[in-house]
This record gives sequence, C-alpha cells and structure tokens, in this order.
Amino acid sequence: METIVTKEQLSNSPNGCDCTFVKIGGAGLKCYNDSEQRDRQYQLQQWFALRGLAPRAWFSFDFEGPDGSTIYAYYSEIVEVKGHDDYENKWYRAASDLRVELEEKFGINWTDDHGGNVGHNGERFVLIDLGYMSGGDLDDIEGLADDHNVE
Repeated sequence: METIVTKEQLSNSPNGCDCTFVKIGGAGLKCYNDSEQRDRQYQLQQWFALRGLAPRAWFSFDFEGPDGSTIYAYYSEIVEVKGHDDYENKWYRAASDLRVELEEKFGINWTDDHGGNVGHNGERFVLIDLGYMSGGDLDDIEGLADDHNVE
C-alpha cells in the first residue's frame, strides 16, 4: 500500500467522530480507522445518493497512512458545507427538514440533525454525516455498494 495523504492533510481536514474528510483534487476522501465503519458509511452514502439525498460516492479502498496504519476510505462528491460552528438558520432548518423527510419517506430516525451534518450540492441540501440513523430499510442495504457505483 502507498500513502496518498500527508499527516498535515489529515490533521488539518474537517472531521467528525468517525471520519476525516480530505479534499484531493476535485473529490473528497472520507477516511476511517475501521473497515466495518467505512463499509457501512459507504453503503449508506450510496443508498442515499441513489435517492438524491447524499453526495455521490465512488470506490472504497484501503491505503497506508503517514504513520504506517491502514486507513479505510472512499471517494465522495464535494458539496458546500458550513460546519458545526456556523449557526446560520437555513442550514439548521435544512437538517430538520431532512430529518422529517427521512422519517416520512423511509421510516428512518436520524438523531444527529444539525447544520454541520448537511451540505448543499447546488440543487438541494443533502446528508453529509450518515451516523446516528436507525429504522426503516437501513438493514437491507448490505451489498448495495458492491452492485451500484453512483456516478
């Protein structure tokens, strides 16, 4: 395996509880320390992207981190984000609206709905953090990413 990101890129990039997002060229690289977490998030992002509710995702893979550890990653479309510290009302309203849409359309309960977990893809607000979801068809998405690359 070869290293494709530097220590500085990893430490200076936005991150959440489980993921670090590194911009590489015109795409984003979602990086995880655990393969099962990456695989689940990749499948979720594929599932939601097929429904227009998340950025597109491509190609999951492993690579060697700058410290020699294995990083589990996939490429993601880059969307506009505001971050956790930006309390602009429209981003928080968008998160709330997405939470309601997930519940009404899919029976999914999303409990981490705030403005830092949504982005805008130029057409609509989309989910960028797919953690803290339960219910609906989420248990039926296993293998979706193996069968569908969303482009």
